[in-house]
Amino acid sequence: MTHLADLLGRLVDLPVVDMTGLKGSYDFVLQMTPEDYRTAMIRSAIAAGVALPPEFARLADGAANDSLFAALQAQGLT
Repeated sequence: MTHLADLLGRLVDLPVVDMTGLKGSYDFVLQMTPEDYRTAMIRSAIAAGVALPPEFARLADGAANDSLFAALQAQGLT
């Protein structure tokens, strides 16, 4: 789950801490709106140092990740 926490941290550009204590590999699906997915990908690219046009950064600024957090809740991961 450490890998998932690292990935989520890049997607939401916030610190994410794995407090599950779970080890091993898991398969699950996180259902997100296309808008939240796009925002997550933009934030991930920015965090990785990818130069994006200013309009992409504006899309990510102030955008919520409601469907991502709902998807995590549905999996019992919040």
